[in-house]
Amino acid sequence: MTEMLPAGDAIHAGFWRRGAALTLDGLVLSIPIFLLALIPVAGIVLIVVGRWLYFALLESSAAQATLGKRAMGIKVTDGAGNRISFGQATGRYVGALLSRLILYIGFMLAGWTERKQALHDLMANCCVVFRDVEPGQPLPSLRPPMPWYGWVLNVLLGGAVPGIAILAAIALPAYQDYVVRARVSEAMVLADGVKSSVAEFRLAKGRCPKSNAEAGVGDASSIHGQFVSSLTVSSASDGTCVIRATFGGGGNPAVLRGKQIFFTTDNPIAGWKCGGDMPQRYLPLACRGN
Repeated sequence: MTEMLPAGDAIHAGFWRRGAALTLDGLVLSIPIFLLALIPVAGIVLIVVGRWLYFALLESSAAQATLGKRAMGIKVTDGAGNRISFGQATGRYVGALLSRLILYIGFMLAGWTERKQALHDLMANCCVVFRDVEPGQPLPSLRPPMPWYGWVLNVLLGGAVPGIAILAAIALPAYQDYVVRARVSEAMVLADGVKSSVAEFRLAKGRCPKSNAEAGVGDASSIHGQFVSSLTVSSASDGTCVIRATFGGGGNPAVLRGKQIFFTTDNPIAGWKCGGDMPQRYLPLACRGN
């Protein structure tokens, strides 16, 4: 039975050194990824395949490490300290994708597990050890010092990532609300083109038009935009003029699909009121609370 590598700080590389190595690898790959991203469709495929081959080929090579890991003095081995195969390196890479999907918690396990293994190491039966660890050779008793640039990368990583995450948590919902309000504004523009026809009918006939045809505008489905699927003219039971815009399903976020914004008046000269069946924060300021 193959003897497993024992636990020990002088053998296994922990979370921070691995994080610095991963950051270096990201910098190495950033330029080719940027260039490949300029190629439509095929560029995405090349980026996915290129990242996989970068990690799988280098970690299964004689060096047993990516460029970032080599710079940090660490390498990838199997549970007994031996060189891993390409298939095992591929399994480790796929496992790392899972670690990312669960908000990098899988990577953080390297700071807590006995042999400093992240989730993808456990899945592929791998260890990340210091460069001097060799099977059948005396194991080092002292942890190599962290290179100065490793500490710099850790400071940047520790400060920038949480900061970006906080900003994203604030900015993303605000941006999503902005996108919805921008789409709602299309209904305002379409309704403005119909209001004058409704007002003319109301002044001439003394009542509100009961349909698009009576108002002299196109049928409901012919008055549409990129996000609004139809615009309907009607008369309420109390004689109020109503223009109702309905948002379509295609291209709209779920919060807007099938929702309506309506414009009402009993005297077009005095102005129009508006409202909708969507959350108030998505309505134009003039429509809120009406």
